[in-house]
Amino acid sequence: MTQNEKAANGPLPGIVNLYDAEFQDSLKYASPGYYPSLNGAELADAARSGVYPQATFTGSFEGPNQVYAWRSQDGYQGVSFINNRKPGELYLMGGDLPHISGPVAPGPFVAKADATTVAQIWRTYLDNANVSGHWIAVENTNFKHVTIALDGTLILKDQTRPIGETGQGSFAMMRGVQQGLKQPNSVIVAVDPSTLDILDSIVMAEPSSVPHSITTFEGKTAIYIAGHVHAFRYFWDPATKKLLQDQSWVVSYLQPGQSDGTAPSIMGDWIVIQNNGAGSKVVASSVVAINCKDPTKMMTIFPFGPLKSGGFSFAPPKNGSDAENNMLYSQDLGVGKVAGIKLEPTSGEMKTVFVVDDRTTCLVGLIGPMDKRVMLTSNQHHDFPFEPTMLALGTGLYKEQVRWRNAATGRLLAESDLFEPMSPNTLVTPGYGGRVYFPTDLGFVTLQVMPKAKP
Repeated sequence: MTQNEKAANGPLPGIVNLYDAEFQDSLKYASPGYYPSLNGAELADAARSGVYPQATFTGSFEGPNQVYAWRSQDGYQGVSFINNRKPGELYLMGGDLPHISGPVAPGPFVAKADATTVAQIWRTYLDNANVSGHWIAVENTNFKHVTIALDGTLILKDQTRPIGETGQGSFAMMRGVQQGLKQPNSVIVAVDPSTLDILDSIVMAEPSSVPHSITTFEGKTAIYIAGHVHAFRYFWDPATKKLLQDQSWVVSYLQPGQSDGTAPSIMGDWIVIQNNGAGSKVVASSVVAINCKDPTKMMTIFPFGPLKSGGFSFAPPKNGSDAENNMLYSQDLGVGKVAGIKLEPTSGEMKTVFVVDDRTTCLVGLIGPMDKRVMLTSNQHHDFPFEPTMLALGTGLYKEQVRWRNAATGRLLAESDLFEPMSPNTLVTPGYGGRVYFPTDLGFVTLQVMPKAKP
């Protein structure tokens, strides 16, 4: 066992008397259509902000902290997202992050588990790609991206594997894009949440490899999507049951030499996109803010500066976005850094506040009240320092840890021991009572921070 596990010496129930307050507080933040729970949505809400104000950081902002950890009682291959309903419950989606080659672990699956021991209560398998020949879902496409509109309608967008690429998992899609293989254009569908009937569908003008985000614009349900070249806005009309593209909002947002943007972040009047989601060897990653009222207004920042000769920029996670504090967070796995960025809400101008050395594909989670926000992220320690980034991800020959940072300054508050690699492009998920969950290829680790006892 690691020192963190030895310190806990058993399952972590968290601080039980925080449960009810966290659950009741969640009612104020739940997006329509989602369970009003601490983490009832894939990434906090329909806008995929990653902000969890009701989650508690149980450590100290001033003094030293102790991290406690305990492994899940049962194994769950490739857990990608973890959600609650009630404080004692966990719902897990997994089995959809297979290795690029070799036998495919059975899945996708959905499971219910005890939130403390993570003992399995039930598990339902939905596919076995070794038998079906599917790529995550169907042969070259999957409707992996699911978000709920304000009226409860499911808005799904497919993710397509480049033609000629035969590998499994999301990284096979990225590999195909990097090799210049053509991706089919993406499709958006509106689905009845009770019957799963398709209400309407629309074919995009280009592929989109990343999730969409939903908010409102001038009283309408607005869907923002980053395509390979352009950013788009679509509307869903619950009265007519129709999807419609907004032809006035089509924005070329990439610099020459950059690759796809990630899922858009909603920051007031600004739609923010992280670039180089599929990597670039020639141009550094940038963050772009596009005005939702006037798409000709666009601001760009390179938080890590220009790309060094021989370098590789690879930024698959979407920006963490804290609209209350006008803060954004950018992660570039290739350069091994995470930045905190301040966005001026009127002009859209952005300024880098801090840059820290964290090598991660982790989606940023932001927990706690507005004036004491804590950033959850991870940090990889590669066994072979000069191993290429994509090769390291493919082999899994590295270790990874959870880090808790002051979200305003980047100051490190606590860090865990090193564990096996985290599931790529997922979230260190907040749980009730100060716990967080670290999903891996084997299952996941439950962790909690407490102030370190004085000698």
